[in-house]
Amino acid sequence: MNVRQVYKLPDWGKTDARVLDAAERLLITRGLEGLTITSIAKEADVSRPTVYRRWPSIDEIMRATLLRATLKLLKQVGSLPHTRTDLAIALVELARVLRGNHVFRSLIDRHPDFFIHGNMPRLGASQLAVISWLADSIEYGQGNGTVRQGPPSDMGTMLLLIVQSAILSHTTVTAMIGSKEFETELCHAIEGYLHP
Repeated sequence: MNVRQVYKLPDWGKTDARVLDAAERLLITRGLEGLTITSIAKEADVSRPTVYRRWPSIDEIMRATLLRATLKLLKQVGSLPHTRTDLAIALVELARVLRGNHVFRSLIDRHPDFFIHGNMPRLGASQLAVISWLADSIEYGQGNGTVRQGPPSDMGTMLLLIVQSAILSHTTVTAMIGSKEFETELCHAIEGYLHP
């Protein structure tokens, strides 16, 4: 799987940003049910043809909205980790900021099955961006001996599944263990997976 270097923000113009901002606000306030081309155009104060020229479907707008939110979160986590330990810490931080992000929080709370079924049968652009970011970090770690050998993109895909599962299970399992302990165990799981 070649997904490298796709975690840079696309060159969206001002009108694109208005449309994506509107889609984001609607996702937060109304959930997936409130997301239509008409509602997005109205919220963005643009015409429906303007929206359609940029994104031909709600699915494409949704993917662009999630991609933009994901890339902002990766930027918030900081520079690309270069060691196994730094990557584990960064992934725990990514899980934390993702759970706190209004767009993702709304989807997790209202539509948790979206993350299980919503992006099937193919990975979405936001997931591919995270896999690319992980693969680059894994490659650095392999180069300095802190991460075991293996195909970086495949390993990044598995890490995405681990972290995505942890994010979706967070509320349920923190009834048994605290949030701090949850993050500690997630960090150990990631480090154990990557250990040479």
